[in-house]
Amino acid sequence: MRFKTRKRIFALLTASVMAAAALPAMPVQAAGSAPQYDKIVILGDSISTRYALASGESSYYEILSDFTGAGVTNYAVSGYTTSDLLTLLEDESKQAAIKEADLICISIGSNDILKPAHDYFDAYRQEGELFMDIIKRLAKDGDPKYYIGQLTAATRDARAQAIENYPLIETALRDLNPDAEIVMESLYNPFEVRQQVAASYSEDNEDMSNYEELMRYISNMENQLSKAMRNLETVKVAEVGNAYANAGWAFVGSGRNDVHPTETGHAMIAAVIMDLLGITGKTSDVFTRSIENMIMGDYRRVSENSRKLLHRYANPGGRLFGDADDDGKIAAEDAQIVLQRYTKGLASLSSAADFLTYEEFNAVDVTGDGEADVADAQCILQYFTINLSQKTVKWSELTGNPNAPD
Repeated sequence: MRFKTRKRIFALLTASVMAAAALPAMPVQAAGSAPQYDKIVILGDSISTRYALASGESSYYEILSDFTGAGVTNYAVSGYTTSDLLTLLEDESKQAAIKEADLICISIGSNDILKPAHDYFDAYRQEGELFMDIIKRLAKDGDPKYYIGQLTAATRDARAQAIENYPLIETALRDLNPDAEIVMESLYNPFEVRQQVAASYSEDNEDMSNYEELMRYISNMENQLSKAMRNLETVKVAEVGNAYANAGWAFVGSGRNDVHPTETGHAMIAAVIMDLLGITGKTSDVFTRSIENMIMGDYRRVSENSRKLLHRYANPGGRLFGDADDDGKIAAEDAQIVLQRYTKGLASLSSAADFLTYEEFNAVDVTGDGEADVADAQCILQYFTINLSQKTVKWSELTGNPNAPD
């Protein structure tokens, strides 16, 4: 019996070793250290082409290069679908770089859905309307169940083809490079807007059910493709869709017809990928300005996990406490700015947080109560007046905020 048991253990160990040998080798990583990448290849669609980014702004792959020191070869093409990517992988002129890559990042699948959806909505286009305008109008005036049914039929074949193509892409890449880390970015909903904007889509400015139903449908449709990515055996999925969820407008769209990530959106993509791969130990001004320039109301609507990711890679800092206009001193004008933003918030049935950036808000919320209001304006004015009389006062004593800097 003991001999049979030993034979059984030996057989299991042998099978385990053989199974491990069959798996693709991943970049060597010492215990407790970050993975090392020397060559990154970028594949996919316009998300990965710097589309809509201004000069001086950073794309997610440029951030990855900065954090890893790796060189980047970019074969992404605007408008590409999963079928287009499969064709590209057959191009011998592209294969050499793919074979040598340590890390391959891919954004693909959005156009598989957007192209037939765009063709469908064209039938409802009115003069001068852009794609986003049509969706907004239909959400306001139409029956969402009808349009959802029609859109489902219009995109059915394309969705099925994309789901079929994902494992073919994985196989083609593994045939070329069995060792590289492959990361695919899950799809995000590019049509999410602020609640106040969504409310304007309905005739009574209150009932947002049509808009919300359309958003759920779009997210569910895109999640079908993201699920196909998650089913791949040797591919890691960067959950960009989850990171953007319910606050997509904070990361997407520098124009009314733009569904592409802003620099903040690219920073979020980079953060999700780096977190997935365990790339840490460095910070960047890209993440710092992405946080500081975000509207505070939007920042609060971003998920806590996504906020933490951005902060992980940002440099600590911030402007002078109480300095609303960032001129390096506390003055009566700073109190006036707080009152103006507070009044604007009241007029829009929101708060000053929707009219101040993250950096501005944290500078002027001197009472530390999570609001920028009359109390903050009064404290800033008092601080200015006391210092004008050449007396000194501590912010914590003036405001009752124990976290205020002194």
